[in-house]
Order: sequence, then structure tokens, then C-alpha cells
Amino acid sequence: MGFIGLALGIPAFIVLLTKKKGSMGKTIAGLILCLITVIVGINMNNAAGKAINDSVDEINGDKTEDILKNDIDVNFGIYTTDGNEYYESGKLEVTVKNKTDNVQSYTISVEALDSEGVRITTDTIYANDLGAGQTAKYDTFIYGDVDKLKTAVTFKVYEVSKY
Repeated sequence: MGFIGLALGIPAFIVLLTKKKGSMGKTIAGLILCLITVIVGINMNNAAGKAINDSVDEINGDKTEDILKNDIDVNFGIYTTDGNEYYESGKLEVTVKNKTDNVQSYTISVEALDSEGVRITTDTIYANDLGAGQTAKYDTFIYGDVDKLKTAVTFKVYEVSKY
């Protein structure tokens, strides 16, 4: 609307200057209001675009470090196995705490690394609807190669998405 006002107001102002008919004050006030409308509209569009981009970055994992710093704590237990000689299974308990004041859902991608820092395997935790300050425990690496996972030296988060 501001652009339409400017498109109509500028020619009206030019006609006013050449013919000296009409109200100079109202014309100038109208042009100023239209200009303010255009500036406010552009700023609102920029703010909305930034908010959308920030949300997309949180959803696609580009804000992993910020989310780990500000929103959640992820703590790894010890990888354990059941010792079954025929079909040994194992698991790693991971504790996730929502540090925010809102209910949030997270997708947390974790990896197991060997002594040289080479990735052995990965797993994903779906922490849905964690309440404000809530802690939940998840079993990971249940279906992984137990023999390889027994050699894992470290477990770490490599990507977090918030939605």
C-alpha cells in the first residue's frame, strides 16, 4: 500500500508544485506516511525472513552447537552387552535434558568412534515433547555390530535438530 501511495502521491506533489493548487501540508504528510509504511514493511519482511531462516537452521541441524549449549544436555552412559554367547546384544544409555522453559522435540544424531577417531557407526535419538526442564533416557546402538561397538572409545553428538 505504501508503494501505491508513493506512486500516486509523487505525481500529485509535482502537479501541486506546478499549479500551486491544493494543500501542500496534506500532500507532504501523505508522502511521509507512505514512506514510513514502505520502510516498516521492508523491515517486517526482513525480520520475518530472518526468523524463518533461523527456524530452518534449527530444523536442519545447522545450529547444533547453539542447541547443545543453550537448549539441551546430552550425557552418555557406558556401552554394555548382555554377554549372550550365541547372540550378544548391547546398548548405550543416553540421558537428554531439556534446559529450556518450553516443551521441545529434538532429533539427536550420535556416533561411536574408535581410538583413532574413526566413526564405527551412528544412531539417532528422537526426543519428542520433552517438557521444560525434563530429563529422559534413551537406549541407543541396540542394533549395531556389538563387536565393533565394544571397541568404541568415545560417543558424541554430531548433529541436533530442534522442531
